[in-house]
Amino acid sequence: MTALLRKVSVLGLVLFNIFLSSCTPRKKIHLTPLLEQSQQLLDSGSIQKAIDSYQTIYEKYPQEKIVLDSYLKALEEVRQVGDKALETRDFVSAEKTYSILFSTYPHFQKLGESLSFTREYLKTKLKNCRISLSKSQASKAFDGRDFEKAIDVYKSRYQEYPDDSELLNLLITMLEDIRRIGDEALPKEDFVLAGKAYYALLKNYSSFKKFEKSLSFPRNSLEEGIRNCRIQLTKKGLEQYRKGNLAEAISVWKGILTFDPDNPEIKKAIETATEQLKKIKNNKLLTF
Repeated sequence: MTALLRKVSVLGLVLFNIFLSSCTPRKKIHLTPLLEQSQQLLDSGSIQKAIDSYQTIYEKYPQEKIVLDSYLKALEEVRQVGDKALETRDFVSAEKTYSILFSTYPHFQKLGESLSFTREYLKTKLKNCRISLSKSQASKAFDGRDFEKAIDVYKSRYQEYPDDSELLNLLITMLEDIRRIGDEALPKEDFVLAGKAYYALLKNYSSFKKFEKSLSFPRNSLEEGIRNCRIQLTKKGLEQYRKGNLAEAISVWKGILTFDPDNPEIKKAIETATEQLKKIKNNKLLTF
């Protein structure tokens, strides 16, 4: 009887081991297509969907080593994509990549010890990307003489990172450069450009309170500059108007509206001159 029990026990162990060995390959076979699908998403550039897919599989099979290894490998690949984009100064792609990792970090933060990067690493990289991106966008706007956009780019970023000294220096340098452009335009009688520069600074001056003492120009100097530009262009427009050059007068006065958009007198002058110009053109047509 004892021998029979022993035989039954041994047989049971053999069958159990066969059962275990047959189960393991099946699970791997079952997981492989899922992991391959997630990797395909990553390879196609669908980073967010890929991470979400890996996270779903990991939550369902947290004990499977193949799942954990694949997930960790994918996260490292994404980080490398961000690093490479940053190295090549593709700040748009880098910012997008780091942003995805940073926002999804709470989902995989328990894997932190197995990763080569931390949340602080992503936060720092993300800030560097955004500041560099702002620098590029602001410079482009400045070169195109869109001073308001240039200021807005740095101002919004400064609100996001108010303690970053590098960003503050970039903003102050930009403001000083805009003021310089205005001052240099005056003796050249480019009053439209000067007015636009002074207006952009004056419009945003209330946002400069925290570092106003670091600026070389006070608020009233901007107001005086705009007043001077307005007077000069108004006179030029009147000269053209009196000579009968209505189109030229209108063009000059429209220049004032680029830095004094709510000026009622100039709007009325433009309206009057435009109506007169229409009548002249209509009379010429009737004559023919």
